[in-house]
Amino acid sequence: MIFYSLLPLLVLACATFVVWPLIRFAPDAMATHPELFEALEERDRALIALRELEFDHRSGKIAEDDYRGLVRTLRLRAADALKTVDAHA
Repeated sequence: MIFYSLLPLLVLACATFVVWPLIRFAPDAMATHPELFEALEERDRALIALRELEFDHRSGKIAEDDYRGLVRTLRLRAADALKTVDAHA
C-alpha cells in the first residue's frame, strides 16, 4: 500500500533527473550565452585531445616528459572551460 502511494513521487523524481539537463542546456540558453557554447566546445576539444594523447603515450609515440607537459596543459584547458560552464549553471 505504501509502495503505491510513493510510486508517483519516484516517477516524478526520475523524470526530473532525466529532463533537467535537457532544460538546463537548452538551445535557447546557448543562443543567449555564446560564451557557454564556446566553453562547452573548448571542453570537448580538450577532452578529445587528452584521449588522443593518452593513446599516443600508451602506444609509445610520446615520451614521458613530453606527455607530462602536454597532459598538464590540456587538463588546465579543460578545467578552465568547466569553470566557465559552471559559472553559467
